[in-house]
Amino acid sequence: MKKLLFTLLVLIMGLSLFAQDAEEKQEPFKFWGSVDVDVIKGDELYFRNPDEFKLMGNLELNGNYKINDQWELNGTVVVGNYLKSLESTPLENIHHIYSQLYYLNAKYKNENWGDVSIGSFGFKVNPYVLQRVTNDDYFSNPLTQSGNYPLLGVNWKNTINNFSYNLWGGRLGKNGFDDANLYLYSYNLGQLKDTYGVDLGYDFGPVQINALWSHFTGDADELVDPGADKTNVYGGGVKVPIKSIDSMVAGNYYARKADNIDNTKMWDLYFTKNFGKFYTKLGYIYVGEHYNAPGDWMMHTRNGSGIKGWQLYWNGPIAGKFSTYGYFHKGKDFNELTEGPLFKSKLGLIYTFDENNNINFNWTYKHRKADAVDSHVIDNYWFIGFTHIFDEHMKISLNYELNRFNYDIDDGTKDMFYTQFTYSF
Repeated sequence: MKKLLFTLLVLIMGLSLFAQDAEEKQEPFKFWGSVDVDVIKGDELYFRNPDEFKLMGNLELNGNYKINDQWELNGTVVVGNYLKSLESTPLENIHHIYSQLYYLNAKYKNENWGDVSIGSFGFKVNPYVLQRVTNDDYFSNPLTQSGNYPLLGVNWKNTINNFSYNLWGGRLGKNGFDDANLYLYSYNLGQLKDTYGVDLGYDFGPVQINALWSHFTGDADELVDPGADKTNVYGGGVKVPIKSIDSMVAGNYYARKADNIDNTKMWDLYFTKNFGKFYTKLGYIYVGEHYNAPGDWMMHTRNGSGIKGWQLYWNGPIAGKFSTYGYFHKGKDFNELTEGPLFKSKLGLIYTFDENNNINFNWTYKHRKADAVDSHVIDNYWFIGFTHIFDEHMKISLNYELNRFNYDIDDGTKDMFYTQFTYSF
């Protein structure tokens, strides 16, 4: 691995030096990157390690070399301690600075054949099929956000008139990520290894449809649960725009099937409406037991239970320099042992002083039944953050969060202060 990392770094640095001459000709080479430095201080209940102070940092380097109009080479290296920082103390962090991610791929583009990527690269199916458990939700790091898997293999995308297709196959999570972060939301599948599948779409004009089939192989214990290391997910969705009122009706259905384990499914129906720049979404969702719940609903299903309920989302400007965002989830956990109501909401408010400064305030409230004896978990999260953009390359955010919790008997608070500094080049 070290030899590969060294080779990639030398390649990117070499190409960046070559780019000085290339820019005077056809500018075939592009080089860019970013530096993130993050600091956390908070109660030990927020972290897996009891130390109160955390420090993390990342260096990301990207290179693109355009060979001709059809072929290009891409490389990415991310070095730092982001994925390990919450598990270690500041003095131990130096031992966790390692390659979190490295991509090296070739892309072929053809107006008839579409785009073909070969090598290692970021890969997404859709949030109803494949998501990755993130390390945390506090810091912006697009390359390691949920849903963005590293794939070593091939991905072929193309659109022919109104018909589109996406085919893929290869090995998941074998290019720098900590394997512990690579799971399908299914307790009996284990860590993901291989995948292949196809996603087809057709645009009829007013109606858009897609159909998908995917196969995944994990490393579940065959002795404990035979057949649980392989699963197939299939299904699709439909979207019906209503242009006269600037809205849309849509729905999805996906099922998971595997040998020797229970099959399960999920489906949802929703309606979206735009009021100028203000966006709203209202829908109903059903997620079968042990299925991978999409989006924020995953927070309700970590115990492997199914859920069903209503959901409302919104975001957009409201008056003057104020804008708002948030959601309401109201549903039911239907696991036999913990069946009970679920409620979660977030109300956010942003005040923008100017294009370089804003304050973000939000309140998150969670209420769910915790066990079979009618114990309830109530959480109130109060968050305030300030972001300043120095210029197009540099910004900093200062954030504070207070959580007041009540577990029927035990009542208390915990808080956290964290910052993120980003410089891009």
